[in-house]
Amino acid sequence: KDPPADGAGPHRGELGRAHAGRRPTMFLCFCCAPSADKACSGVGFVEHLPAASDAAAVSADEKLAADEKLAAGETLPADTFIADLRGEPGREVGARLEALPPCPAIFVASISDDPRTIFGAYNAKAPEHRRIRGGDFIIAAGGESDMARMQELLRTQSCNVTVRRPVTREVTVQKGGLALGLEIKYEPSGKSIAVVKIKDGGAAQVAGVDIRPGDRIVAVNGEAGQVGLMLAEMKKSDGPTLTISRIAVG
Repeated sequence: KDPPADGAGPHRGELGRAHAGRRPTMFLCFCCAPSADKACSGVGFVEHLPAASDAAAVSADEKLAADEKLAAGETLPADTFIADLRGEPGREVGARLEALPPCPAIFVASISDDPRTIFGAYNAKAPEHRRIRGGDFIIAAGGESDMARMQELLRTQSCNVTVRRPVTREVTVQKGGLALGLEIKYEPSGKSIAVVKIKDGGAAQVAGVDIRPGDRIVAVNGEAGQVGLMLAEMKKSDGPTLTISRIAVG
């Protein structure tokens, strides 16, 4: 079945097959940039899914332990920093953020450089190595690493966030007549695909490639930025090359 049209609800399946009636994913979308003829200050949460997988729970526990260490006075890892995103009420956020379990962090899909937005204003003042970039992960908001609490705090458009740079790699999966064997979650209008499970007997498992639950697929055969294009490449290619984004272990 072809990928659903843009704007349809979130989906879960193997290799992008839409499954009606399944529990929705979490998806968090902020307006990306102010329009010249239309003011926009809203934060839209399309769907919520409070449950998380065991893998997500383990990762969340690891992040919480790291936060406790930081609170005790330990320094932040080199790939992690805190950004002050406190802004004026009603001001645009200026970023598209995606929350798809089992990945325990919020993925920064895109970001505006417009200084009138909260993200844009922060980046305009921050040094180069502390600017938030598309592809980064938000692992805590207002000191909270629980996904539901992070979403709630980001709704207020006034909090500090802990940002971690991703680790990216390319892996090629030769199907050899097998199904790709990835259970995935995605929002059709999003820019990333979350890996939920590596299926036994599928090409990814048989090939032994380094793909893990919680990884984000951000490009397939060089196609990036649109879930539909990535899904199409995953289906038609006998040996798709997946660009995987992963939260670095702090």
